[in-house]
Amino acid sequence: MSYRQIDAVNQGQRDYSACTIGESGAGFACSGSGTTALSRFLVFTPAGTPVGSTAGYILDPTGPGNTLRPYVAARDSYNYAPFNYYQRPDTRYSAGVFSHYELNEHADLYAHAMFMDDHTSAQAAPSGVFGQTVTIPCNSTLLSANEVNQFCTAAGQGPTGVATLALLKRNVEGGGRVDDLRHTDYRLVIGSKGSIDKTWNYDVYAQYGTAILAENYTRDFSLLRSANALASCTNFVQTGCTPYNAFAIGGITQAALNYVSAAGFQSGSTVEQVVSGSMSGNLGDYGLKSPMANDGIGMAVGVEYRREQMNLNVDNEYQSGDLAGVGGARTPVAGAYDVKEVFTEINIPVIADKPLIRSLTFNTGYRYSDYSTAGRTDTYKFGGEWAPTEDIKFRGGYNRAVRAPNLNELYAQTGVALDGSIDPCAGTAPAFSAAACARTGVSAAQYGKIAANSANQYNGQTGGNQGLQVEKSDTISFGAVFTPRFLPGFNMSIDYFDIKVNNEIGTAGADFIITSCLQTGDPFYCSKIVRAPGNGSLWLGTNGYIQDTNFNLGSQQTKGIDFTANYRLPLARWGWDKYGRFDVNFTGTVVNSFTTQTVPGGSTYDCTGYYGTVCNVADGAPTPRFRSKTRMTWQTPWNVQASAAWRHIDGVSVDSSSANPSLAGTVNPADATLPAFDYWDMSASVRIKDRYTFRIGANNVMDLQPPLVGTGHLAQTFGNGNTYPGTYDSLGRYLFVGLTATF
Repeated sequence: MSYRQIDAVNQGQRDYSACTIGESGAGFACSGSGTTALSRFLVFTPAGTPVGSTAGYILDPTGPGNTLRPYVAARDSYNYAPFNYYQRPDTRYSAGVFSHYELNEHADLYAHAMFMDDHTSAQAAPSGVFGQTVTIPCNSTLLSANEVNQFCTAAGQGPTGVATLALLKRNVEGGGRVDDLRHTDYRLVIGSKGSIDKTWNYDVYAQYGTAILAENYTRDFSLLRSANALASCTNFVQTGCTPYNAFAIGGITQAALNYVSAAGFQSGSTVEQVVSGSMSGNLGDYGLKSPMANDGIGMAVGVEYRREQMNLNVDNEYQSGDLAGVGGARTPVAGAYDVKEVFTEINIPVIADKPLIRSLTFNTGYRYSDYSTAGRTDTYKFGGEWAPTEDIKFRGGYNRAVRAPNLNELYAQTGVALDGSIDPCAGTAPAFSAAACARTGVSAAQYGKIAANSANQYNGQTGGNQGLQVEKSDTISFGAVFTPRFLPGFNMSIDYFDIKVNNEIGTAGADFIITSCLQTGDPFYCSKIVRAPGNGSLWLGTNGYIQDTNFNLGSQQTKGIDFTANYRLPLARWGWDKYGRFDVNFTGTVVNSFTTQTVPGGSTYDCTGYYGTVCNVADGAPTPRFRSKTRMTWQTPWNVQASAAWRHIDGVSVDSSSANPSLAGTVNPADATLPAFDYWDMSASVRIKDRYTFRIGANNVMDLQPPLVGTGHLAQTFGNGNTYPGTYDSLGRYLFVGLTATF
């Protein structure tokens, strides 16, 4: 049984993440979302043509009455960072029972039962009206004379006309959004294993597992009710409607908040059922062995059936797409697939104990799979090992593997959410010409008038794809293991790998799609860009987005070298007989290349040594050329162990650097490169009376802060808190103590 409780760590609790940073000049500056604490308005004609500044206007708290002034991102953007978590609060209970009953050598019955309940919550900055287009009569009592002039007169509307606006206003009066999540898991396995005869052993089992979700999402805004409340409750008659007066400083009342607030609930589950059986044996008992080997051929065969099922139920708020902070409708989802498989593995000792061939072994394996969704496929492998002497062993192999699309990739809800960080055709000075931007759906009237997002956050349409096929990978590896007799206690291995995945399941990435369209005009990419009618935006509301759902990509390939080394040194060799021994362990990886081809026959780009919004799709995090970890441990004769570890991460450059021509683009010096990082960890443990073990330690002893990345190059999925927490230590120095008791 176990219990775990984790407290929340907000980004506001760290100075390097307390504000959202953006590139400014040659450095960084606090920035944030273009959806502001004070009301920000973009003005349009009824036909959708922008009026006045593309950046829009904001209520001026220092002006007389309810007056407007131009929006200035450096001064008015909303800092959403303090609300977000580096570490979410979490409470987890788990329990397991493992048992077996040996009837005889032929039947050892076993059963496993496991349970887990996890309760956590995600928190985001306040919801609000995120660029929703609203209309309000020009003679509304909510509008001041200054607002009538700006919203109506400047747009060619008379006193009885209608103002057409996009409102960007955070619900700072109501507080942040909270997503309460609960997962409850059950797993049961029953089986039997044992010997059939002196040659064959067997193992058969059945497994059932389920994970149950309950999710409550609160403090959001209703798009329908907020549009009604912004129009002075004149859109339709509804009990309780109170005007949401975003047109005046301090004009929003609690009654209005109560009316526009909304919550969503969804629940669902996944179920996995498995029935499996296998046999393994030594065929040498039947005389099947190489005449030059000592051992016979080893073989395993088996069959397996697996069924995966998922369902998701959503309430009306989710299903109608009425929640402003969700990014689109979420529909109920149900899906399942099953797979039938047969497999075999063979290990063949070929030669043993001969001159220059201490051992030579060959192995192979094959698996046939029949998926109800992805069809029939097979996997196989070939490998071998040759040890000329006790000091060295060479190994190599080829492996064909497949991965069928999982339930989420097949059936995930399709919806609009934050996905990209650029729109090169937005703003008053677009980065590309009018002709290039026309490929992305920008009209001549819109060019230079599309509002840019100061937080570099743009919409993508993400979701599953039931037409996905299996992805296939080919791996070639070869290397050597050294165990020199002249250096007792030392061993080292070095292995080269070449892994290529074809038909890869994934997303191209919104930034890559729009950049490829602009640079090449490829219809495949350009057809995926859907601009909002009228204003041409990719972030105001949910009508503008880039289609970035799952599909079978082209290929991805990585090549490199893995190293490991271990050395166990008794200190008695140095005359220190009473001081135990010293152990050193080293692991490292050199990445020679990490290339991606988004579509078959398309161009490729290499993310080795790079990070950013495009290479985020390739690897999900920075891809340094070299990473390593070295651990040094002193094993004392007094039941005390002390160790220190050194973690090294090579520096990386931003993926749009001119050093990577296939991704060339604008680079800000502030985050053009992320430096190399070296972390030190230390720990110690003491064993007391063979029953208790006390341990204490610290990770990131020097309390290094992570490298900072501006919003222009921080990938939406894996970037968080102005850095990449999956690669760098985002919480700083981490101290721990523990006590283990054995009974």
